[in-house]
Parts: sequence; structure tokens; C-alpha cells
Amino acid sequence: MRKPPPPAPRPLAPPGRRLAPAARREALLAAALPVFARLGWAGAGTRELSRAAGVSEPILYRHFDGKEGLFLAVLERAEGSLVEVLRRRAAPARGAARLQALADALDEILDRRLVELRVVAAAGAAAGSPAVLEAARRHLTRLGEVLTELVTGAGLRRGVNPAVAGGLLLELGLGAAVLVPLGVPLLTRERFRAPALRLVARALMG
Repeated sequence: MRKPPPPAPRPLAPPGRRLAPAARREALLAAALPVFARLGWAGAGTRELSRAAGVSEPILYRHFDGKEGLFLAVLERAEGSLVEVLRRRAAPARGAARLQALADALDEILDRRLVELRVVAAAGAAAGSPAVLEAARRHLTRLGEVLTELVTGAGLRRGVNPAVAGGLLLELGLGAAVLVPLGVPLLTRERFRAPALRLVARALMG
């Protein structure tokens, strides 16, 4: 039995109406984010990316330097989105409450920003693109620095290095970016995730 043809891509603008360059660029970034999250750097091609955006490949190249340029822009946007969640959740909290706020931030990221987290995690596997690997190193370093900044002075247990605590939280997030999309039962059960995050917070607190 023949499979039905895939649905036609939804256009970025109504027929006969052209988007302004800035709006077109934003629409391309929004459409590319879930494609890169699902297929990774290597698996996503300009054909899939342009189809997801409902445009031709020449239009994609008009706004970005091919797949690499588009991925770098998506990666930067993804890191900014993750940092926004971390700061919004944790910065207002003080003392030990900040660690719990960071645990809540990770929970929000896994529920609402998983595609961004997956893009950042996938960037480190971009073999064959030194520019993407360098960008991945830079953005992951930035996330680690933000986490370290937020745990500093947050009631850490004596002897716990804030940089080590920040790195641990980063590793937890990246591990979840791999396990949650696979449907690993432990990570998808609410009765596991919340207690696990509280356990980490208690281990770091004084």
C-alpha cells in the first residue's frame, strides 16, 4: 500500500504577500529550530529546512550562509532562551531557595524548552564543521558560567566549589536532553523527576 504524500508546507505569508526581511529571518529561525532538534546538525539538510519554513532553498540562502549559518543563528538563539529561563527562575531567589529555583528552571526547560536544549546538546556532535564545534564550545561554556554564577552564594554546602556545582547541573541538563526524547521511563515519570531534582539540591546545600 502506497503511503500518502506528505502534507504541503505551510507558507510563511499569505499568497501574494511578501514578508519583510527581518520577519522572514525570524520565521526561518523558528521553523529551523525543531528540525535541528529532531534531526541534529548532520541529519538536517537545506531541503528539509526550507520545506519546514515553506520557502525555496534559494530564499534560505538569501538570509543565511547555508545550513551552517542557519544552525549557528539557531544555536545562539537557543542558548539565549535557556539563559533567560535560568535567570528568570533563579536570580530573584536568595540563599538555599535559589538551588530549588534552579531545579524548577530545569523542570521548565525539560517541559517547554526541550527543543532548545536538544539543539545545544546536538551542536557538540557536528563533526566536519569547526565553526559549529567552536560555537558549541562557546555556548556550553556560557551556560556553565551562568549556572556557576547562579549557584554562587546560594547556600552551598561547605567545600562545594560553585564551578563544580554549575558543571554538574549542566551535565544533568545535557543528559536529560538525550534521555527525555527517547522516552526513558525514569526521566518521564513525574514521581522521579521532581524528587531527583530535590535530591541534587539537598546534596549541594549546606
